[in-house]
Amino acid sequence: MNALSALLILCAVLPGFAQAPTLPGPDTLAARVDTLFSAWSRPDAPGAVCAVMQEGRLILARGYGMADLDHAVPLTPTSVFHVASLSKQFTAAAIGLLVQEGRLSLDDDLRQYLPELPSFGQPILIRHLLYHTSGLRDYHQLMGLTGWHSTDPLTNQQVVELLCRQRELNFPPGTEHLYSNSGYLLLAQVVQRASGQTLGAFAEERLFRPLGMAHTHFEEDHRQVVPQRVISYEPRMGGGYSQLLKIADTCGDMGLLTTAEDLFLWDRNFSTGQVGGPALLDLMRRRGVLASGDTLPYAFGLIVGKYRGLETVDHSGSQQGFRTELVHFPQQHLTVAVLANLSTIDATGLAYQVADLYLTGRFPQPSGNGAGTGDPAVIAVDTLLLDAYAGDYQLPGPPGTSFTFTREGRRFFAQVGGTPKVEILPCADSVFFRPDGGETRAIFHRTPDGSISGFTLHQQGDQLVPRVQLQMPTPRELAQYAGAFICPELGTSYELCVEADSLVVKQRGQRTGSALVPRGNDQFDADQGTSVVFVRDEHHQITGLRYTSDRIRNLRLERQP
Repeated sequence: MNALSALLILCAVLPGFAQAPTLPGPDTLAARVDTLFSAWSRPDAPGAVCAVMQEGRLILARGYGMADLDHAVPLTPTSVFHVASLSKQFTAAAIGLLVQEGRLSLDDDLRQYLPELPSFGQPILIRHLLYHTSGLRDYHQLMGLTGWHSTDPLTNQQVVELLCRQRELNFPPGTEHLYSNSGYLLLAQVVQRASGQTLGAFAEERLFRPLGMAHTHFEEDHRQVVPQRVISYEPRMGGGYSQLLKIADTCGDMGLLTTAEDLFLWDRNFSTGQVGGPALLDLMRRRGVLASGDTLPYAFGLIVGKYRGLETVDHSGSQQGFRTELVHFPQQHLTVAVLANLSTIDATGLAYQVADLYLTGRFPQPSGNGAGTGDPAVIAVDTLLLDAYAGDYQLPGPPGTSFTFTREGRRFFAQVGGTPKVEILPCADSVFFRPDGGETRAIFHRTPDGSISGFTLHQQGDQLVPRVQLQMPTPRELAQYAGAFICPELGTSYELCVEADSLVVKQRGQRTGSALVPRGNDQFDADQGTSVVFVRDEHHQITGLRYTSDRIRNLRLERQP
């Protein structure tokens, strides 16, 4: 026995001898990933594909569940998914290549390529579309107001025609960041007019074919036969699943079909620079900057952030039943992709859980206390204090977002506008947070006499939200809001009427509608966080209303005689 062998044996038997931690082996890690996805690893359910890329190698790629329940086709790493908003980084890469070649500039006026769009007083630049700072209203939500559903036909040209009818923006270009699918759909049109090729043809020639992404394309005709195409699903009430068939042909913001294995080839390009070289990769990671000088986390269809102290570059996607996530840890040379075909699967959460497994021991920050990643410790708060905080609060309008807090037993809930209520947890006597809600906090304030005057909403800055006392209008008072309203920018009309002591809004010709919740001062909350504010003339007569949602601000509807 030589000296080294003896030393190794001695180290193994002596108690307390310091040894380097042993990390799980590849087989153990793969088994743990299998456990994360075990709920969908069945022959009678949709599921997901998970891929892990490290140091330029595809080290794990597995399918769980079924790609097509009708024909009992299992999910595999070669299954072809719609990846929803993961498409945006490919659209942005196409723009980047055109910039490199001098065929367009990020500071070009959008109307240089689409002169049919209206002038909004100041130019919308190409960079504004890339960074979601254009102020353009989101076409998904605009189309939803016309009665369109995501399973209905739709083309890029129809969306362009819709945007050509718009007369106002959400905000002046470059002053704010607000996610809008309209910008990336218009970028597809810019690619076509600058290059003479559709986005699909340009991306095939300049991106997919050079990288060997043989199973990837932008779907510009949903009737095209696609081998190994994945069907998406949503749970059916009472059990089982319903198919969600896509027949829209819009692309740019969405529309990309690809596989986990092809995404590995795309991810590897961020290391090799095979397509575009270092200049394109640097451009794609360049974050947007507002007119104020504030830097955004959003880059070229990519979001630059941090997770447990490590830098990340990621983007998620959601389209019908498809849920997707691609997250890259650049310093650790690790990338995780999760592609799911069931609407209830949290692809983003699963991707980060997989990253937790493969980066064990390398995170500067712990994973939290169980309430959610990075969440503070929860404390107990007296129910009398919760009752004091319960009530209605409202930002000065318009749009005057409303907040309602309620207590149920020892639990405390928050509701924003017409959205479903969510539980929030106390981390101090006057401070509440939502699990997995990042740094968002509600901090309640007392006056010297002990009453609650409002709360500070801490969310990318601080906003003081005053407490309000709402007076519920009588049916007679509600009647003044009834009537027919038309939206010239959508070509859609609505009817407002009083039913069962509530003001109800419905599209013209529909029998059922949604009740509006009065918030005072001519403002009402609708469903899914939307609100309407009625507009009066100098004679105090109602002449119209303004509709606001998370991606549409102050859309005008005119009252009809």
